[in-house]
Amino acid sequence: MKKIICIALTLSVLFSVEACHNNSRQAKNYNNKTSVDGEGLTFLKNGLEGSYAEIKLSQLAEQNSQNSEVLDFAKMMITDHSDIVNDMEQLAKKENVITSDSLTLAHQQMIDQLKNKTGADFDKTYMQTMVTDHEKAVKLYESATTDKNHNIQDFALKILPKIKEHLTQANDLCTDLK
Repeated sequence: MKKIICIALTLSVLFSVEACHNNSRQAKNYNNKTSVDGEGLTFLKNGLEGSYAEIKLSQLAEQNSQNSEVLDFAKMMITDHSDIVNDMEQLAKKENVITSDSLTLAHQQMIDQLKNKTGADFDKTYMQTMVTDHEKAVKLYESATTDKNHNIQDFALKILPKIKEHLTQANDLCTDLK
C-alpha cells in the first residue's frame, strides 16, 4: 500500500511540474504578440512588397536599358530598396510580424509587361512605373508617420525623404525621356 501511495505521489508531482512548465511556455508566447495594429501591418506588408517590386523592376532595367541615366537610377533603386527591405524586415521581426517576399499579381504583371519592351519604349515604361510606384509609396509612408506604433512612425519618418527623392528623380528622368 505504501508503495502505491508513493508512486501516486511521485506521478502527481511530475504532472504538476510538467503543467507548470507548459504554462510558462504559453505565457512566453502570449507576451510575444505583436503590438502592431491593422494599419501598421498594412504598412509593413505594402512597404515590403513595393520595395521588392522596385528591386525586381530595376534588375530588369539593368539588363535591358541602354540609357546611362536609367541604368544609374536602376542601380540606386536596387541599393536603396535593398537597404529599406533589410531595415523593414528587422522592424517586422522586432514587432513579431511575419513577412513575405511575394509580389502581388499587379506587380508581377508589371514585370511581365516590362520584359516584352526594348530600347526607348522600355526606358519610358520603366520610368513611368517608377513614378507611379513612388507616388503610392509616398502616400503609404506619409500615412505611417502617424501610426500608433512609434517604431513604425520613426521608420516611416526616416525613410520618407528617400522615397520623395526617388519620386523627384523618377519624374525628372521621365520628363527627359519624352
